Amino acid sequence: MGQSATAGQYTYRRRQPEETVLYKTLAANVETFIADREVEGRPVPVRVAKELRDYLTCGILQCGFVRIFCPGCQHEEAVGYSCKGRGFCPSCFGKRMAEAVEHLIDHVLPHAPYRQWALTFPFALRFWLAANNRLLSKINKIATSEIGKFYTKKAKAEDIAAPLPGANRT
Repeated sequence: MGQSATAGQYTYRRRQPEETVLYKTLAANVETFIADREVEGRPVPVRVAKELRDYLTCGILQCGFVRIFCPGCQHEEAVGYSCKGRGFCPSCFGKRMAEAVEHLIDHVLPHAPYRQWALTFPFALRFWLAANNRLLSKINKIATSEIGKFYTKKAKAEDIAAPLPGANRT
């Protein structure tokens, strides 16, 4: 959204993903990348290939749009459909992150101090882990267990009886 000349009024400006380096690079190389992985015997997981291809349609009017109309000012505009991606599209992923955070803050997390941990991996392992849910689950359990042990030890050192980190609750 961009602010117009009249204060307080906003006009829609279509994102133009097709003008970005990311879009141009992916559009030129995604099918070759997917085919090369197949030839090497390391196929791209179906859901990953779908996410990459869907990104190339996100916000592109030729791939579908909705027409919006303001009865007040009589302005109409075409708004391209979203890919609703959860892991690759910067626009959709950012929106989903913001919605998730809002939900967590408003409806899930207690009004109490807490700490959030993020587990990251080297790029070389990310596609592998994305394709292997069993391994990712095991790694997540190990990380959660170790973080829980850290906080349990810390709590006991401060004489807190029977500490139970939140991630260990069932």
